[in-house]
Amino acid sequence: MSRKFRARHIRMIVPKATARNIGTSLSRGELVLHLDADMVLTKDVLSECANEFRNGNQAMIIPEIVEGKGWLAECRKLEKMSCKHNIAMEAARCVTRELHDRIGGFDIHTGNIDEFAYHAKIEQTGCSIVSTMQPLLVAEPVFDLSKKFRHGRYFKFYKKSYGWKARQQFSPVERIRSYFRVAKRKPAQLVAMLLLKGLDCVAFMLGAATSSIHFEDEEQGRRPLRLRRGFDKLGSRYESQILATSGGALLSRVETRAIQSLLKEPLVGGNVNEGKQLALDIGCGPGRLSGVLLGANLRTVGIDLSHEMCKASMKRYGQAEFEAICADARYLPLKPNTFDHILCFRL
Repeated sequence: MSRKFRARHIRMIVPKATARNIGTSLSRGELVLHLDADMVLTKDVLSECANEFRNGNQAMIIPEIVEGKGWLAECRKLEKMSCKHNIAMEAARCVTRELHDRIGGFDIHTGNIDEFAYHAKIEQTGCSIVSTMQPLLVAEPVFDLSKKFRHGRYFKFYKKSYGWKARQQFSPVERIRSYFRVAKRKPAQLVAMLLLKGLDCVAFMLGAATSSIHFEDEEQGRRPLRLRRGFDKLGSRYESQILATSGGALLSRVETRAIQSLLKEPLVGGNVNEGKQLALDIGCGPGRLSGVLLGANLRTVGIDLSHEMCKASMKRYGQAEFEAICADARYLPLKPNTFDHILCFRL
């Protein structure tokens, strides 16, 4: 499919939120649409999204319809209908790139609840959010308790960071009210919906009870989030602060000369790539040392946890053979044996 539509296909083994942030950072359009593998676009839904954005809306909720046959599948369809046009139960799937960058993308610590955390961040901006009339088709199974279990495992962090949204989304009163709204004249389906949701809740609570994720208590979980926020605030000012002192400027010159010297040495084992060599700058920041790699006539890819740092480096080297990817260095979205040179300074 990627080859047919000349789309870029990136394979990686990373958490879903990280993958979505990487995909967005590599895209070039003004609008960003996040879909799951089991979703199918219906006719005219993209045109409707584009028209809404031309009217000044920045975030779009696309209602979901479950595909499937059988009586239980019909019950799941009613459950999805109960969420339609309910902002507490749905999440935006199509947004402007500017909005995505402004909120810092998907929260990489919310696991399988990343879509609702993403929507909570959008709501906090106060921007206009509307729903399309055209839906998405979703081919999900009637029973998927493992999915609810995984949601539960990330609920602690989600509730701590987006408590107001969690109270809306997981309110049993709101859920039951929405079910009665769509199935009040179908008592059998209503009972089945409540039973199915009851099973989902059991799986969810088991996930929450057995969760080994304690971001609120463990330094390991808090540190990447604090780092990202800190560097997002610095943005392009980071480099000027390093060079503001004589010691910082001297250290930068020493680092530059050291890298230039290393690049003159022959590669152990020869080149990975034929022709022009490829370099990776891990923790590239605003591109302070990426320029050394580019100056050595190397195609360069920069990795940084901060969206603002990636934006600054892309702005700096936008016309060169340079690409910035927003990702956690612990989960590099890269294949082995891809780069001839790897640079990692001050990480």
